[in-house]
Amino acid sequence: MKGLINLVFVTLVLSLFSCKKDNNDNDGEEEYQLPEGWVEVASPAHIRTKFAAILMADGKVMITGGISQIDEYPGWEPLTSCEIYDPETNTWSQVADLLHHHMLHNMTLLQDGRIFLFGGFNSTQDLSSDYTKYGEIYDPETDTWTLTPSIQDYTYGGPAVNLLPSGKVMVLGKNDAFEYDPETNTYEQKPYADLGSQNLIGAQMVNIDDTSFMVIGGGGISPHVLSIITNNLQRTYYTMNYPHSFFAAIQLLNKDILISHGRYASREHPELFNMETKQWEELDIMYEMMFGKFFYGKPGKIIAFGDVYLQEYDIASRTWTRLDRPVACWRNDVDVPAVQLPDGRIFITGGWDLKSNPDPRYAYEILETYHKKSYIYTP
Repeated sequence: MKGLINLVFVTLVLSLFSCKKDNNDNDGEEEYQLPEGWVEVASPAHIRTKFAAILMADGKVMITGGISQIDEYPGWEPLTSCEIYDPETNTWSQVADLLHHHMLHNMTLLQDGRIFLFGGFNSTQDLSSDYTKYGEIYDPETDTWTLTPSIQDYTYGGPAVNLLPSGKVMVLGKNDAFEYDPETNTYEQKPYADLGSQNLIGAQMVNIDDTSFMVIGGGGISPHVLSIITNNLQRTYYTMNYPHSFFAAIQLLNKDILISHGRYASREHPELFNMETKQWEELDIMYEMMFGKFFYGKPGKIIAFGDVYLQEYDIASRTWTRLDRPVACWRNDVDVPAVQLPDGRIFITGGWDLKSNPDPRYAYEILETYHKKSYIYTP
């Protein structure tokens, strides 16, 4: 009876939290027909998750850091390696390693073509304190990384990082914000971006215009409903209909802001900030999207890449449609490792999925399994 209960448990968990078919092993995989719009492309050298991906100025894609799966305890190893994918030649190349290990970090492209990377954790041993307090700058012309100064007051490892119209970079911590100036290589604390007593873990930032931006949600495992439009002179608060943290956000062409529901609360309840009325509006329920990213698709459409589901949002009708996707899953624990290429196609690679322990003695165990499959999707 115990064995039967364990089997039922495994079946239920896999049906809820993983894809229909295990496609994580990279050798001897069974051939299958990819859904329409998808093509498999070259895989990177390393299997990795908890990494960051970014579109470079020359149209290539860089992935950095994270962790890789190994057989020995504890089952993973930190990565400082970085790789660049060229969609024109469908090839990967190794570039200079990071100076320090980063996982669950974030990156943004500076106006001069360099890449700014900040934060993350040194390991998975203690996510409450083992975070990095410095950034690194990658120069593609010299293939080198250089350190930025340490922020001693920084209080969280997985930050939101946003390039401002001024060319500076805003970095959100837990209860603080810092503005990085790449010209002087200095940080300046910006308390005006603080949301009072609410922390900013899992928040998002969206530029409104040349002088202001919106900080949305946050609160980590206890999400809140606050959002704020701020500039150097004042800040204005707006209350959402539901709490949100670790979600996707995008500004539409009409300046409205679309957000997904997020991880810890408001499941299935996306919202839209109407820039004209300055009100948050509840939208139709979407498929589960705990992390993920939004991209522009066909005219009038937004593509939502979740860690499991792919879906399309129709701006005019405000409705969601689930789309077909390959069987590999892209859980990455902060976002989805997807990047929109200059021609509108979407590149995605790596991540992890859930599968049962192959040892029949421990079939009730659900294991994380990393993969390095790469795909390009044409909306």
